[in-house]
Amino acid sequence: MGSQEKVFSFGAFHLVPSRHQLLEGDHPLRVGSRALGLLELLVENAGEVVTKQRLMAAVWNGTWVDEANLRANIGALRKRSRLDRMARAALTSGHFRSLQD
Repeated sequence: MGSQEKVFSFGAFHLVPSRHQLLEGDHPLRVGSRALGLLELLVENAGEVVTKQRLMAAVWNGTWVDEANLRANIGALRKRSRLDRMARAALTSGHFRSLQD
């Protein structure tokens, strides 16, 4: 990772928004673009409550989608990345406080 890249680390995971990449250690995880977009938005707004409407507008570029799509992508992200307890709790609760502790 370049010295100027912003990297968010939580447990064994590293999110590199500039590359749209989630790593577990040094290994890239295969994560869908929508799920990764959700994670990036949540991490970049750590400490703030991010509403469902804001998530859906940002990740689906203002296209109308059913809330089930949001739930499915959050679920896929949690399952696929095997995030640690703190991150899973943040994603489950519907808002995101911080992954950097």
